[in-house]
Amino acid sequence: MIASRRVLATLFAVAEASTPFGGQARSWTPLATLWVSLSPISTSLVANPNQPPQRREQVRAQARDMAIVSAGQRLSIGARHWRITAVDRGQPQPGLMVLDLESDAT
Repeated sequence: MIASRRVLATLFAVAEASTPFGGQARSWTPLATLWVSLSPISTSLVANPNQPPQRREQVRAQARDMAIVSAGQRLSIGARHWRITAVDRGQPQPGLMVLDLESDAT
């Protein structure tokens, strides 16, 4: 679990392109870097059939408000990747935003 701290994160957005065979290729394109203050919310076990339980963490991040940030994007902090599940702008005061993040099950 992550302890409360301030770290530099990289914001990524998904980029889709058509493949020569008519399929879609998805990759993550870096958009910006931002300082975030992280606070842990919860840790849970996710059960998948025929696999051992996997741990999933949820954290809340606070940062300066950036218009390009939206739910569905990814924040990378060190070697960890976090999905942005919600963005609450103007919290806890104008000019800031709160992001709800969820780790990929690992």
